[in-house]
Amino acid sequence: MLVSIVIALVLAEMGVRIVRKGQPITPPTYVGQNTNRPSKNFVADAQTGWRMRRNHEFERSIDGQRKTFRSNGQGFRSNVDFDHPAGVLIGVAGDSFAWGSGVDYSETFGNLVEESLDDVTLHNFAMPGFGLDQMWMSVRHQILPLNPSLVVVAFIDDDFTRSMIAFKDKEGFNKPRFLLDDGMLRPQSSADASMVNMMLASRSQLWAGVTLVYSILSESWPLNTAILDAIASDCQQQGVTILFVRLPERNSKPSRRLVRFFHSRGLPFIDIPGLEYPPADIHIKGDGHLNATGHAFVADAVSNWIKHSAINHLNY
Repeated sequence: MLVSIVIALVLAEMGVRIVRKGQPITPPTYVGQNTNRPSKNFVADAQTGWRMRRNHEFERSIDGQRKTFRSNGQGFRSNVDFDHPAGVLIGVAGDSFAWGSGVDYSETFGNLVEESLDDVTLHNFAMPGFGLDQMWMSVRHQILPLNPSLVVVAFIDDDFTRSMIAFKDKEGFNKPRFLLDDGMLRPQSSADASMVNMMLASRSQLWAGVTLVYSILSESWPLNTAILDAIASDCQQQGVTILFVRLPERNSKPSRRLVRFFHSRGLPFIDIPGLEYPPADIHIKGDGHLNATGHAFVADAVSNWIKHSAINHLNY
């Protein structure tokens, strides 16, 4: 019996490695488990994990086209530095979809929203690779201190999984991670690390996969909904209107679960995959991020919400 179990585990391990084709599964990571790696275009940020280098410019080839990514003096993708403008200020938190990976800055939905509204300034604090927990920290430490009239948190489904890790391997930086203790969020510390689990996950892709799936199924929803509640609470305490926007990944379907959640909290929510008549092709081929058409579609949805739903809150 024991021999059969060992053989089955060995075969399962081999199967996982073959299916993954050399791409390792990243299990939930712990604070202090990894060290930051040097990056040409990004630097560590103590509050959110990372941001762009200040006053920096670099290019990437996206679908055969060269795209330029330029940061302002504070390390965010913008042509101007962020300040406390007079009138209506909108702050955006998000990941690479909101940051505009694959499109020119002028084509991002944030810039399009700003251009569609009179006397409105929009500051986009989104950053590639961010999870929902990092968006919370961005809202708390970067956006709310500027006294905005509206905060837009734009996320994709994968951002829920990113809240389960303390290190983003693709970007090479540590990030904040939070745990739920008796329904209360607290920062994870090195004392929470399981040495046995880390050792097994580093040696076995099967164990890493099982650990990741278990954490997603058992922890992801309560943790991330607590984070969403915390974002809303931070904004409400400062009297700032909050809008949550679910951006469409390729093959995204409407999320009744999220609609029910935000409705139960009385929080404004736009489920972009659930809108009627979206354009047929809104993603970059071979990349998966939103293309210019996708950004324009999101911009229309957000702008229309601001014009029709937030007019009394924003004095717009």
